[in-house]
Amino acid sequence: MGSGTLEHDAGITSQAKEGFERTHLPEKIQFYNIARGSTGEVRSLLYVISDNYPRSAPVAERLRGTAISVGKLVSGLLQSTERRKGRLPRALSLLLAPISYLLASIFRRPVANLHFS
Repeated sequence: MGSGTLEHDAGITSQAKEGFERTHLPEKIQFYNIARGSTGEVRSLLYVISDNYPRSAPVAERLRGTAISVGKLVSGLLQSTERRKGRLPRALSLLLAPISYLLASIFRRPVANLHFS
């Protein structure tokens, strides 16, 4: 296949790996979006190959199926990450629970009802 397809394939892998390594959710989402967009570019290039190189069409079709599968996986990562947005990480909520309980027992009322002036 053409070098453009290989470059895009490497781009998908690089963006997904880089996104996975990020700790901040907005960064993860950005990299997963780029990776997902790259899968669309790969599929587009594979259609061009199929149209212009009929002998390579069966291989391009198989690779297009793989690109679709990869795109679905990246979309799943993206959706999972977006669902986590706005939620406290589990470790942080476990850490805050005893502190919240302690404050509530000291002031003898729920922490949520405290008003600081």
